[in-house]
Amino acid sequence: MSGTISIRDPRAEMSVEGAVILPTLSGLSGKTLAILNNGWTSMDRIAAQLVEGLKARHGIGQVLTFAIPISTPADPAVIDAVAQRADFAVVGLAN
Repeated sequence: MSGTISIRDPRAEMSVEGAVILPTLSGLSGKTLAILNNGWTSMDRIAAQLVEGLKARHGIGQVLTFAIPISTPADPAVIDAVAQRADFAVVGLAN
């Protein structure tokens, strides 16, 4: 049998054009966490365990939760709200 085999690489090329690099947090104590919740079945349980651990180990302060659509990007207004109100965010927890 003869023929051609095509191999595709599904990885996207990394782009840093226009990227803004923010300073690293010196710690999480008292910081505000934003969780972007995509509504997957286990997201609430995973987020609750994460928050519990971050509060116990690192003393995080306020936790804000934002609902985002499943399998599509968050609305730019949500991203802006997270940037204005939170010190760090958790997005895309796997199920």
